[in-house]
Amino acid sequence: MLLRRVREHVVAHNWFAVMIDLAIVVLGIFIGMQASLWVQARQDHETERRYLERLLGDTDANVRALEQGIAVNDRRAATLTSLAAALENKGPAPSPVTLSDVMCRWFIQPAVNVHRGTYAELVSSGRLALLRDEALRGRLALEQAAHDEAERLDNLAPAVFQAAAPLADYREWRIVAAAEGKVDCQFDVAGMRADPRIPSMVAQLYRDQVTHKTFRQRELAAVRETSARLNELLGRRPQTGR
Repeated sequence: MLLRRVREHVVAHNWFAVMIDLAIVVLGIFIGMQASLWVQARQDHETERRYLERLLGDTDANVRALEQGIAVNDRRAATLTSLAAALENKGPAPSPVTLSDVMCRWFIQPAVNVHRGTYAELVSSGRLALLRDEALRGRLALEQAAHDEAERLDNLAPAVFQAAAPLADYREWRIVAAAEGKVDCQFDVAGMRADPRIPSMVAQLYRDQVTHKTFRQRELAAVRETSARLNELLGRRPQTGR
């Protein structure tokens, strides 16, 4: 209809009417584009909020996981400190159960299951730009960097294994629950006192625990910063105790 009317106006040399018709066409196109942009913006905002919710869920889980890992590092470091004092006859040796918990499995660091799936999805899919807050994007990047640094601590494992080699001379393994496939070990603390290599070994195991704790604390601080920003953007109060 509009195109036919434009042709009629052109034939009649009614240029004013032609201009009005063209203006209506342009206005219609503009309104259509604006409506499309508005719909897309609304969809993007909804998608962004869903990602913010998921990121907040990840950070809450990561705070708990990292705090638990740090607590294990603290407990193991305290046991090693007590053992070092006992080797110098400056205090009682840790209980066999406490000593077993650390020394039988010193080479196994407490599992810290850090959730990075949502952030990895945003990066790999090219959707990171959906997060309009520049401060949040910066904190997520810092959190990823802290996580990568903590992961690289596995490179220290060979050196720690070598340092702990003398421990095998004073460790005796035994089956404690055959039905469950559980084994444990006990130590000859008296024999360890007479070996000049042992204090250095204990110190290096202690340093390993402290190193892991330090890097986990850095990652935890970064996660908490991200969590605080997410709570601000979602209009929530952060959980107490953080």
